Amino acid sequence: HQAFDTQLAENRRSEAFKVSLRQDGQLADPNHSDALQPEQFQLLLQWVRRKVGQLCDQMLDGQIAPNPRRARNFSACTYCPYGPVCRFDPVDNRPVTLDKRKKLEWLRQMEQELAAARND
Repeated sequence: HQAFDTQLAENRRSEAFKVSLRQDGQLADPNHSDALQPEQFQLLLQWVRRKVGQLCDQMLDGQIAPNPRRARNFSACTYCPYGPVCRFDPVDNRPVTLDKRKKLEWLRQMEQELAAARND
């Protein structure tokens, strides 16, 4: 991780990302950091692969209704170039608002979903 951000290696704090390191080189305050531990990153990759597969299956089945998300004051629709194709009207249909869970809570949910999928 230090090779990616030289400031992190020199000062143990990044100016580019929300991440800092303790004296021992571990993440300081991992729940509020932009960084992930290697095992957390692997979990995220597994979850994303599964989610992409589900979305592809849905598209192949003809399920392509727009279902945008919103986090705080950010809506995916704001920057999406496909508005004319999608025709999602944010006035009549509100984007789904993501709840305000912390990073570790999201990772726990991903882990539970993957475990449930393995048991199916």
